[in-house]
Amino acid sequence: MTAQSNPFSRRSLLVGAASSAALLALPSCGSSSSDTPTGNASSGGDPWKQFSGTTINFISENTSPSAAIAANLTPFQELTGIKVNIQQMELDKVVEKCKLDFSSGTAQNHVIYADPYQILAPLADGLADLTPLIQSSKYPPVEKGIEDFIPTQLDATGKYLDKDKIYALPYDAPTMILHYRKDLFEKHADAMQSDLGFDPMPSEQTTWDQYYAMAQWFNTHAKSDVKYGIGAQAKQHDSLQCDFSNILWSFGGDYFEKGQTLGGIGSEEPGASPSAPRKA
Repeated sequence: MTAQSNPFSRRSLLVGAASSAALLALPSCGSSSSDTPTGNASSGGDPWKQFSGTTINFISENTSPSAAIAANLTPFQELTGIKVNIQQMELDKVVEKCKLDFSSGTAQNHVIYADPYQILAPLADGLADLTPLIQSSKYPPVEKGIEDFIPTQLDATGKYLDKDKIYALPYDAPTMILHYRKDLFEKHADAMQSDLGFDPMPSEQTTWDQYYAMAQWFNTHAKSDVKYGIGAQAKQHDSLQCDFSNILWSFGGDYFEKGQTLGGIGSEEPGASPSAPRKA
């Protein structure tokens, strides 16, 4: 599209979201084979086709949701006439490419997977506020509305410092879930309870000490059933931070004094990092 037909600059439409709703809100940001949209919602045209011929470049961490989108682009492209190019790579590479894109001002990527800590927070000034696009009658509405998103996740993954601005929509929010082999716990329940001295079936009452003891028990006594007693995502990068945070918060710890605020929309004054009491 030419600048004349595009109401938003390519720079302003670098957004921090990777969801179908965000994609649909940004059709005017890519290159187009024509100077003007082929449809117009305000004049009764098909709102889904108004940017037919546009190309959107989407860069994302190589997560399962991104792989699912890449494998199922045809319905979206048929509905909108918009071509989507997807790059998937390790998160550290996404962060590096986004920072280079922003600093150079080239705006090569129109939709980005915005990790809230490494991309959204440091690059928020260069991201588009999606609120005017979401509220506009020119575009198809967000299905079920913004209210359908879990408020905590919307704040943590889509907002920064200003609750009235939405830079991203929740797409791959890292809600931690414990998955366990129920069949193995049932098979070894009596032996585990006898050896460990507590009911081993995972529940809301399970402590981290019990979790560790159960993992050790499987490592020692159930090699024929399972190779490892536990599997975690704590190898490196954000995966390590997520798993460590689970334990830190469970024991009442936090990274900064204003941890709850930081975990929401962020803060320019996070407070001091709490220090552990010194042993006598």
